[in-house]
Amino acid sequence: MDGRKLCRTTQVYCFTSNEEGDFVVAVGTIASKDEHGKAIHSSYSDVWRFENGKMAELNAFVIEDNTNF
Repeated sequence: MDGRKLCRTTQVYCFTSNEEGDFVVAVGTIASKDEHGKAIHSSYSDVWRFENGKMAELNAFVIEDNTNF
């Protein structure tokens, strides 16, 4: 994001979650408002890698996206 502060009413929706081997991928949306009350809509993807039953790596991507809402 661009440094804007988000309200406490942030909602995260996970639409897809897939697991294969040591990897888990989640894809979804985030809906929130900035400090001025303006709606912010984003898409996200998280990719976790596990090793010996513990999380070893996380790659997270968030892209502001007002076209799908």
